[in-house]
Amino acid sequence: MLHIVVAKHGPENCPASVDAVRDKYMPNFARIPEVTGKLGIAMQGSWVDMPGHTAFMVLDAPNAHVVNQMMMELHFMDWNTVDVRPVISMDQAAATAQQRDI
Repeated sequence: MLHIVVAKHGPENCPASVDAVRDKYMPNFARIPEVTGKLGIAMQGSWVDMPGHTAFMVLDAPNAHVVNQMMMELHFMDWNTVDVRPVISMDQAAATAQQRDI
């Protein structure tokens, strides 16, 4: 199941400009492959809007609970507000809508 993760922080908590946050971010960023592998998560892609202080990830995971666990184990919620959204493709949504008499 695909999940979109939006992690947002303010300039006062930005790893690019706050040394204490960067010191926490960098070792945890390096642990992403270890943690995703352990939890059965496959990262499909990740992007950052640096001036907007927002990171985006697309993850293929068994459920949102393991995505939340990933965010906690990597301490990403220590400097971000993390929003996890299970999503389906537009084609899947159209097929579902067609099956229902909407």
